[in-house]
Amino acid sequence: MGQRLLLVDDEENFGAVCAAYLADLGYAVDVSSETGEARQRLECGGYDAVLLDLVLPEDNGLALLSYIRARWPALPVVMVTAYEGDPRLEQARGLGVEGILLKPLDIGQLRALLQNQLSS
Repeated sequence: MGQRLLLVDDEENFGAVCAAYLADLGYAVDVSSETGEARQRLECGGYDAVLLDLVLPEDNGLALLSYIRARWPALPVVMVTAYEGDPRLEQARGLGVEGILLKPLDIGQLRALLQNQLSS
């Protein structure tokens, strides 16, 4: 299997569809719907990139992004959100996300961003 991605999103349908598409592209994808589970998966290691929703029910994506940056500063993280004008996106940029994609996702944009980040 190809490179490993962790998709963190609380929308079950979005996670399933996105994971299926990414699997068709050759990525091995794990899906987590909450930050606690995502942290456990990250601790097990082996991820090449993370797709992270900005808004999660028990926490927000920025908290998990901060955690990722503290532990794995070079791990590529792409923020995904339905809230284009959310001021937290500036914070995400400040924490060094490799990209911000708006829902509904432009699949071509997602593919190009991942290829760019994972080929370097």
